[in-house]
Amino acid sequence: MKRKQTMLLVTAASGLVLLGFLLLVGHYSTRKPNILLITLDTTRADHLGCYGYTNAITPALDSLAARGTLFERAYCTVPLTLPSHTTILTGLLPPEHGLRVNALQSLPSDIPTLAQILTTNGYETAAFVATSILAAKYGLSRGFSTYDDNMPMSDLAVDDGMASYRVGNKVADACLTWLKQKRRQPFFCWVHFYDPHVPYHAHEDLFGQRFIKSPYDAGIAFADIQVGRIISSLKEQHTLDNTLIVVTADHGESLPVDHFEPYPHHGLMVYDGTTRVPLIYVLPRTIPAGRRASELVSNVDIVPTILDVVKLPKPELASSISLSPLFDGTTPYGRSSCYVEADLAAHSGWSGIRSLITENWKFMRTAKPELYNLQSDPGETNNLVRTESALAHGMDADLSALESSLVRRTGDTTKITAAERRRIESLGYVSGEGASLVDGERRPLQDVKDMLPVYEKNRVAQKLFKSGLFIDAMALWQEVVKISPETPSFRNALGCAQLECGHIDQAIVCFDKLLKDMIVEEHSSVPSAMHEAERPVYTLVLNNLAYAKALGGKFDEALPLSLEATETDPMNPEYLHTLTTIYRGLRQLDTAEKYAILAASVDQSNPKIVPLLVAVLLENGKSDKAIKVGSQALGYLHDAKAISELKVLVQKAELILASQSATPDGAHPEL
Repeated sequence: MKRKQTMLLVTAASGLVLLGFLLLVGHYSTRKPNILLITLDTTRADHLGCYGYTNAITPALDSLAARGTLFERAYCTVPLTLPSHTTILTGLLPPEHGLRVNALQSLPSDIPTLAQILTTNGYETAAFVATSILAAKYGLSRGFSTYDDNMPMSDLAVDDGMASYRVGNKVADACLTWLKQKRRQPFFCWVHFYDPHVPYHAHEDLFGQRFIKSPYDAGIAFADIQVGRIISSLKEQHTLDNTLIVVTADHGESLPVDHFEPYPHHGLMVYDGTTRVPLIYVLPRTIPAGRRASELVSNVDIVPTILDVVKLPKPELASSISLSPLFDGTTPYGRSSCYVEADLAAHSGWSGIRSLITENWKFMRTAKPELYNLQSDPGETNNLVRTESALAHGMDADLSALESSLVRRTGDTTKITAAERRRIESLGYVSGEGASLVDGERRPLQDVKDMLPVYEKNRVAQKLFKSGLFIDAMALWQEVVKISPETPSFRNALGCAQLECGHIDQAIVCFDKLLKDMIVEEHSSVPSAMHEAERPVYTLVLNNLAYAKALGGKFDEALPLSLEATETDPMNPEYLHTLTTIYRGLRQLDTAEKYAILAASVDQSNPKIVPLLVAVLLENGKSDKAIKVGSQALGYLHDAKAISELKVLVQKAELILASQSATPDGAHPEL
């Protein structure tokens, strides 16, 4: 009897366990899957182990590919970080969402993001990004309850003294802290790793000498370690099997083995090295494991695919389609071509690129068109645009038809600080140029392929200028401007170098002619390159002209120019510095002091601003305050010239105070 009762109890307990298990399965079967989107910056598909690269150390990514479906022919829509991520998170092509280059514009407020769609459907959302190019102000933060774009100096990689990006382990740390929080809702987490981007690091502490000759691969391997940490955490929390994981890259990288581009080695052209990206989807019991799909796909398709997999309604997206039919391979798939563009060259006054890719062919529309058979010539070395002219014309017509079908948008103008501009330029991006008129005459657009040496010369000149070799930089920029006078950034840089060399009158002429060309371009009947997005460049040149005139003692001429520039961007420390210089020259010291204090409050690390503030305080009879501000700045400034100047100013202020205390009537001695 006792044995029978025991058996009944065991049976009942087993029944309860089974009931609990069924309830648990029911809970997980009805709850939407979590979503983890991993974007690897600057990562070529053909440099991952799962894509056949033998020099890779990518066990985490290889494991994900083995657990899910890998797309062998995925393309980005533009080889630049901000516009490509905007496509990934909106399901729109660059002409549709309006962001064509980095750091100029933000996403229009009425365009929904994937995060917004998921938030309205009960998802808790978070993003962790590694570069200021994806800062919240560019619009991709919309819909995320947590958007971690913090860039503390301690978390940043540094190249040539310029902090450039947040290292992957710090991004992963922040992501893991959030993922480990208790929550009742499914989550959508986007994590972005920048480590494969220049400046490359060989990570000898982790890989020894393995990647000394290929530090780009070390960046990918380092990012893979961070991906592995996140996957391990999900496994420990027993959420891995109920998480849709999507891995992709915003773009690839040109390397010396193929169509090599100048620093930062992507953004100018659209060969496969910079446009072919990894794309992996993983979700057990829904997405087949170990499947390799050979169909042509685009990163514009990620939004509808994610929504399809988690069974949520998709918005009306004209240019993207769901890839979910390809997971089982039984349903016909409708993508016959991929669109790719590169507008960075167009913002230098050269010809931009529009490209159409089909199963076998790639056509590039630019000043010198190109056509490649990707099956017989995967390295894109034999341009067939002449021998296959009929095909080239047909693909050009198809490209035009696609473009005419798009609802075009322009991104909202975004202001960036001087510090942000310096950081972006340190990564090799020159954004915001755009004029093709020179001395009032329009010249034919030059092909970017012919201008690559000029682009590299400009980079060398930038490094010379940064190193204080102003004469050498000026000479090199004179060469560059002679070859490419249509590029405003080159002419502006030449004017700045002329100022540093003391050639003030030449700088004034340089800035003045550039402004006139930009104004003529804006009012030309020909479609203008200087639309609202390029306004910041016009304003920058306006400020530089004002500063040059101030240095030349033409304060009355400089003031209205400086006021116009500052009105456009009232908190720009460079513009405030110019205003301070002008009011100091006009001997309106109270006004000069006001603008100097404001400039220092925005960017106290600028080596020009604090010394100017101390000088104005000294001239305005505030020696005690000049000593206090100057002494504090000596503790945090690192620029040798600024430190030397500050020491002299502080000593002067101390002498003045000492002489005042020794003078019975408190008379203020002459400086």
